[in-house]
Amino acid sequence: MPKHQIKTPNEQLSSPYIRLFSYPTPNNEKVTILLELLNLDYYSYQLDLFSESTEQYEEWYTKVNPIGRIPAIEHANANGTKTNVFESAAILQYLSDKFDKKRQFSYGSDSPHYYVQQEWLCWFMTSLEPLMTKQFRQLLIEANPDMVVVEQAAKDAVKHMQFFEKRLKKNCTGFLVGDHLSLADILAYPWFCSAVVPLDGEKYPAMKSWVDAIGDIKEVKIAMKK
Repeated sequence: MPKHQIKTPNEQLSSPYIRLFSYPTPNNEKVTILLELLNLDYYSYQLDLFSESTEQYEEWYTKVNPIGRIPAIEHANANGTKTNVFESAAILQYLSDKFDKKRQFSYGSDSPHYYVQQEWLCWFMTSLEPLMTKQFRQLLIEANPDMVVVEQAAKDAVKHMQFFEKRLKKNCTGFLVGDHLSLADILAYPWFCSAVVPLDGEKYPAMKSWVDAIGDIKEVKIAMKK
């Protein structure tokens, strides 16, 4: 279902609902992709992060995410009980546990692929994503980007992208884990189709095929347009 854009963060909503606090970055796109794949109805509020506004540090938002970053969600169940979740990987796991009961886009703890999925989630969040975030901030946000930082981050990212390429070739299914799209793929995909990470198809043919295949999924196309 299409999302609903809301103009005020505390707009009254009828339970059950999912309220997404967002900004158009790869971190947010991960969550939007899974919401679309799960065909969930959700309400999105875009925070003002990069002007002189300090909205993300206001008390109402730090109750949702004490760190003051995006994305974050507020989920109210049918009884109106609310759960707040922040950090993109945690949100993906929460949504899959709550709504992906058939495990079409994730692996549950009863699957032999579960801990492999967790390994790649942790690897990406702690190793490759910090480098990409540096590049994103410098190239797309900073008025005067520090090209030394950009170039160093790009060099450091190469070895991690080589690991990624080898993994895709080893798995032989077109996915990072198992035989279908999982949280590991969803977490990584937005970064590799962004302007931040130019992907050389000759050096990384498996990654290029992986990006193209995921990008052809209807729900992914919808999510990436938002």
